Amino acid sequence: MDKAPIVVISRFNLAYHKDLYLSAEWLEVRLALLEHYTAPALAAQTDGDFVWLVLVSPATPEPCLARIGRLTATVPQLRVVRTNRDLRQRKLITGMFPDAAYVVSARLDTDDSVSADYIAAIRRHLPGGSFSFVNFDDGLMLDRESGCVYRRRYLSNPFIAVCEPVAEMVGIYGYSHSFVHFCGPVVHVAGGPYWLQVVHGGNWMNRVHGVAEKPEVLRGRFGHLAGDPVCLPPSIGLRAALRYRYELLKMRIWAWIGAACRRLRGRRNEKYRAFLVNSGKMRLIR
Repeated sequence: MDKAPIVVISRFNLAYHKDLYLSAEWLEVRLALLEHYTAPALAAQTDGDFVWLVLVSPATPEPCLARIGRLTATVPQLRVVRTNRDLRQRKLITGMFPDAAYVVSARLDTDDSVSADYIAAIRRHLPGGSFSFVNFDDGLMLDRESGCVYRRRYLSNPFIAVCEPVAEMVGIYGYSHSFVHFCGPVVHVAGGPYWLQVVHGGNWMNRVHGVAEKPEVLRGRFGHLAGDPVCLPPSIGLRAALRYRYELLKMRIWAWIGAACRRLRGRRNEKYRAFLVNSGKMRLIR
């Protein structure tokens, strides 16, 4: 069986707060994060056989587009796509691979990073041929202000990938990462760490989660950041450690509930497609 093509999809400035996400100040900060954390990580991949789609608002200023476009010098897999909130890009992706039976799509935020073997690990665990997700359970969090590094286990995180038949493709942004266990089989991959979330004050989640990790782990797994000033955080204390274990237990229970619901209500291949709508409820997509 031929291997399924891999497409990494990243949102740059697609959001509801258009005034904020088109402001010169916001764009400058996000461009700096993209250039420092995300693009070098994809440039360093040991498996370069992938496409990177960066989705931007049609109203994005030309200087900003030009600056993103210059990243192709180090990441030739980059494609910049102007779009109005269409995060799935089904027509574009299927058009790029008209002969593929299955396509793998992965999500990566433009202020985060991945290890150099991220694409290779996706291909190893999602070779193609069946509908399934892969979740890399172990990652790091970096508090950019303090330089402290934390280790986190996250069983349904924003670095997931999905392998889908082209004829029924939804795309990774058609699934809420918090609900993937309700949507289909999930391959959990331990070890790594394979991903790095950067807490910088301008993202939705501005609080670190996890336990202290040695800076050498970040430098070893994310070589493009080896020169950054990072440090071992102070002890998080018993209460924080217990909270971390409690959050992990809740994730395990939620994953079990999702798998049980899928078996009870699943359709062909134990699968139903689910979107997280604004009300916070799940609905089936026929």
